Amino acid sequence: MKKSKNSSRQSFLDRHSNASSADLFADLTGASRPVAGQHIRVRLDDIHPDPSQARWLLPDTIRAQFIAGKIDSAKALSLWKKHVEQIQTELKGSGQTEAEIAEHPEVQRLQEIESLAESIQHDGQVNDITALLVGDQWFIETGERRYWAHVWLVHFKKFDEAEQLPVKVVEQIDPFRQAAENSFSSQLNAVSKAREIARLILASQAEKFDPGQTSRRLSYAECRATRERLTGELNQKIQRAMSMSYDMVKYHHRLLDLPDKALDAADRSNATEKVLRPVVQSVKDPKWQTRIVLTATEHAMTADKVQWWCAQGDLAKAERDLLAGLSGRSAAGRSKADPIRTLYSHVTQFIKPELLKATNRNAIRSIAAQYVSKGAGANTAKQLRQAGRFFDEVADEVETLQAKQKRKQK
Repeated sequence: MKKSKNSSRQSFLDRHSNASSADLFADLTGASRPVAGQHIRVRLDDIHPDPSQARWLLPDTIRAQFIAGKIDSAKALSLWKKHVEQIQTELKGSGQTEAEIAEHPEVQRLQEIESLAESIQHDGQVNDITALLVGDQWFIETGERRYWAHVWLVHFKKFDEAEQLPVKVVEQIDPFRQAAENSFSSQLNAVSKAREIARLILASQAEKFDPGQTSRRLSYAECRATRERLTGELNQKIQRAMSMSYDMVKYHHRLLDLPDKALDAADRSNATEKVLRPVVQSVKDPKWQTRIVLTATEHAMTADKVQWWCAQGDLAKAERDLLAGLSGRSAAGRSKADPIRTLYSHVTQFIKPELLKATNRNAIRSIAAQYVSKGAGANTAKQLRQAGRFFDEVADEVETLQAKQKRKQK
């Protein structure tokens, strides 16, 4: 008796009830499963970010829901966009300029995704995402920002071509390869670097994370548990992966001693290690550590101001003095001063003295004049102070390059 088509189909499914979709595809088409090094295209719905990745792009509450599988990528991106729009509305209501709003770290993170999405739509994706196949699901090793750019294109731009991602297959997720990718793409902030160091320590000690466990993410407590396990030899290995000096690895790893709330605030505000260092070194009370970090990130305080605060015997009085100084700069007082000289004085506050000696004063005054001629407002000084964070990153890079030169000379 001839079997019906439905009966044959059911028989096939019964034989493969425990097989992954990739195995079913291989059985139906005769194609083999993807192997390491192969370049393929993967459906957006079949690929997911590595939950233990050091860089946390999504705001934490949204990220937790997404990793737990409570929301999909489209919903996560929509919530992320609404979160940023709410921040923009609040900042605008507080009187901040469009330029200042654009500089907010949360706004910048999402803007990077939107800009990357536009680039992919018009010019294509230059580098493939690297990913590992576990069962019938793919987990991203490198390229999470590119993943979210594809989600943006599909969800907001209705760009159907983005539903397929170019992927290079890897045999396993390598945290050291992820660290190297992060070093050469968009730089990690200080807290993300601390998480990265902790992941590399765990990976070196054979404590691997199964990417198939989608609820798995590295907590601050787990990161903190690695604090006593950073040996000199392991430090050198991490230096090479993250392009950091020996001391900078230690300094960043030590940030994990801060309370969770302080780390969250520093992470979302992209605070530099230099801003956070005095809080770790000089303040022992966790409540004051959190309070100083929250206040410093809210007011974009420079490392020098934070260092001064942490060195005071009366932290409460120091806080009052600092906040009074920030609010004491009235618009009237600023308008009476020579705007070029005022801007120059602000520039000198965030440039290190040794850099000032090598800087042409006329050039700085010329830059200040350009700020004024372009209609720089009362908040220009605040923007310039925020630029001080850039110089902290430059200082880190100088140390890294110097360390590389020393290694070459040996």
